[in-house]
Amino acid sequence: MSVDLNKGKFRREILRIVEGDHLFAQMKAVIDARRAEGVSDETLIAVLTELMMDMREQEREEDEEFVANGLDEIADW
Repeated sequence: MSVDLNKGKFRREILRIVEGDHLFAQMKAVIDARRAEGVSDETLIAVLTELMMDMREQEREEDEEFVANGLDEIADW
């Protein structure tokens, strides 16, 4: 059973990491915590994809790539 995600809070958590030290371990910990709570990978992928696209629109290539790495972690691409 999938648990609803507070998308705004999740997005803010990821943005704090993106705008901070870019520590992948921190992003992975946030993703793993949401998975442990029962949030579906599909939901996490949707939010991270939206965030990545926002970064692309803002021409923030390094940040876009960082978020893409989080997607890779979930989707095993």
